[in-house]
Amino acid sequence: MDNMDNINQLNLSIANDGDINDRYVIFNLAEGKFAVNCKYVVSIEKKAQITEVANAQYGVRGIGYYKEEAINIFDLRVIFGYPSHQYHVENEINISGHVMEHENWAAEISAKVTNGYDMSPEFTSDPLKCGLGSWLASYKTSNINVQNLIKRIIPEHEKFHKFANKAEDFRPDSPEDTEKFLAEAEAAKEELLHTLNELHDALIAQSKELTVVLKAETKKIGIIIDDAESVETMDEIQALPPAALATEYITKLGFRKKDKQDAAVIKKDPPPTLIIEAEMFL
Repeated sequence: MDNMDNINQLNLSIANDGDINDRYVIFNLAEGKFAVNCKYVVSIEKKAQITEVANAQYGVRGIGYYKEEAINIFDLRVIFGYPSHQYHVENEINISGHVMEHENWAAEISAKVTNGYDMSPEFTSDPLKCGLGSWLASYKTSNINVQNLIKRIIPEHEKFHKFANKAEDFRPDSPEDTEKFLAEAEAAKEELLHTLNELHDALIAQSKELTVVLKAETKKIGIIIDDAESVETMDEIQALPPAALATEYITKLGFRKKDKQDAAVIKKDPPPTLIIEAEMFL
């Protein structure tokens, strides 16, 4: 099922539910699960075209349109203190930084082989000792394209790092040996960097941002979420303890039946779902 089919099914579930006040749209944001009461939900839409406006209210990314009606679009990541998806990719994963680092190390290999210069101690034959290797070993995703790219990158990355030892021990018998070695190192670098750039594009593209259109009386707004998961009832809705209250937009939590059932199997407490106070946006 593609993303659009899922949106259509969720919208159909909201529209056809007779007891809508007891049901919630469950959605993902950063690493957390959130919910908003269906009685406020008009529609779940694909990522909106948004026009930024000067001096906008805090958390408003800009103006979008729902059926030709201009509405404020709130970015929940900003409101709840999470980095945007693009910021996360560009600055926290930082593929471009890993690319630059390995380009610099490729230059060190060349300088070592051609002029005998010492290579930096950070560049070793162990690929897990660099930032990219550490990230590759720990990153988890359900995106098949990203998974496949990482599977390609791991051996390419290992191959590149092996040139550190080869460069240290390199003793050419002729200029042709040096040319061949440098050509092999350059090819390994180019192969790795090409796949890293593919990975960067895939990480940017894996954002599933959606806009949930909310309405109370005659006012409508949109909230940007990472992905919508389901429409379902919530159990044991309760107030957040004062110490946990970090924002006026979230004052309650609840528990999904599925999470409670899964937690019972492994004998752990179920994870809570934070409930958005839609009225605070409207």
